[in-house]
Amino acid sequence: MPYTRDGEGRLYYEVRGAGPPVVLLHGFGEDGRALGPLVRALAGHYRVLVPDLPGYGRSTPQPRTFPLDFYRQDALRLLAWLAVLGLDRVHLGGFSDGAEVALWMAILDPPRIRSLLAWGVAGALDVAALPEITAIGRLVDAPPLAWRDWRAALCRTYGREGAHLLTTRWAATLQAIIAAGGEISLARVGEIRCPTLLINGAADSMNPPALAQRLAARIPQADLIILPDTGHAVHEERPDWFQATALAWLARQPALPPTK
Repeated sequence: MPYTRDGEGRLYYEVRGAGPPVVLLHGFGEDGRALGPLVRALAGHYRVLVPDLPGYGRSTPQPRTFPLDFYRQDALRLLAWLAVLGLDRVHLGGFSDGAEVALWMAILDPPRIRSLLAWGVAGALDVAALPEITAIGRLVDAPPLAWRDWRAALCRTYGREGAHLLTTRWAATLQAIIAAGGEISLARVGEIRCPTLLINGAADSMNPPALAQRLAARIPQADLIILPDTGHAVHEERPDWFQATALAWLARQPALPPTK
């Protein structure tokens, strides 16, 4: 059970497979285990590193806080983690909140990121996301029927009070981001220098196609796939397609030159 420690606490991570390093970042409230099927698919070809993001799963501090720039702050902490591990060139993938963190990592340290695969992401939020954000903020006290299993999983992981703090704090910060204009990283994604593949579902209410298209247009080497009849968690709704697409795309990325 490897951990690294820093001034903020500890970061838990797992490693599977061997080969060029691929880092995968999970979504809000989850931990690295949520990406298990994708990890197993990639681990036959790559060394896959999967951290629990700060304050989630087995990483600390808990309960975590969500300042307005928490995506950027999480990115800085993960870049420091990569530096501790001696990983100066990695492929990077992220889902949802993990994808927003991944965008910031590619902005803040372009030489370290060989390629970027991000799904369920837009680099910004708009008012259309407010109903879903508000519902997540009320998840523990008033879960919609479709989300009761998710609520139960959060309460098992963090306890009821921890799950309540996690969801209400996150929702309040995202509401504040929208009130301030919705900016997460969109103004700076033009600084990303690696090949980038964005994948979103056409029915993703938090990251609708228009926002995904705007994000892709601002990243110099970005391609965008929007899947019809698919929602936010593309890797769960279309697992076979997603795993095959990720493997094929990674295989097309240039190999690193041999070390001297």
